[in-house]
Amino acid sequence: MFHKASDLKFGEGTSLEVRFQDGTVKRYDMASLFDKYPQLRALENRELFLSGKLMGAYGIVWNDDLDIEAETIYEDGRTVRREKPAADNPAAGAVAAARALSGISQKQLSQMTGIDQSDISRIERGTANPSISTLERIAAALGGRLSVSIGAREGGKTAAGEAASGRSGKSTMEYRGYTGSVELSETDGVFYGKVQGISSPVFYEGRTAAELVSGFHESVDGYIAACGSEEER
Repeated sequence: MFHKASDLKFGEGTSLEVRFQDGTVKRYDMASLFDKYPQLRALENRELFLSGKLMGAYGIVWNDDLDIEAETIYEDGRTVRREKPAADNPAAGAVAAARALSGISQKQLSQMTGIDQSDISRIERGTANPSISTLERIAAALGGRLSVSIGAREGGKTAAGEAASGRSGKSTMEYRGYTGSVELSETDGVFYGKVQGISSPVFYEGRTAAELVSGFHESVDGYIAACGSEEER
């Protein structure tokens, strides 16, 4: 499964620190990739480096040529600390995931909602107990809506868990000649996937199967539109 990023901080030089939704905080120096990917040396430009943003929860992007997958950081980065996983608190996981998917920082969300950045940080770490009105303000700022659901379990597993174990359908999707993977994050109940067979990391996710399929189609359409000619794909 993919390890989903929830927060990004920039350190000295070309080092960065990423907090993942399982509570792990990793430090990674982009300079370690310079020999393999010379184009990344452009990140030595401090202004460009600081312009990086989370690409959903699955990576960091600077421009069309410069990006890195969150999974690379998780696997190759150095663990600097472990915090309480946001997944221990459903609201924490939902806020962290929605903000990461929107590609905005905690500071920006604070400015959009009027909620102190330290409070947003506490909500995402699962150490705060936000009110319904606070969650509604956050949801509205992120272009979503607040909803509460209670899922019945059968034999200790949710329906989503059955899907993840491969009992309820295919693990890939097809659209316009492209294949997309189907995964389930059991910690926050979100389906996600990645377009296969292309060099650029293109991800999508959804809380339901219908949202996942829609996200996959939109990602493929966007990728095709961005590439233009078939030679560029």
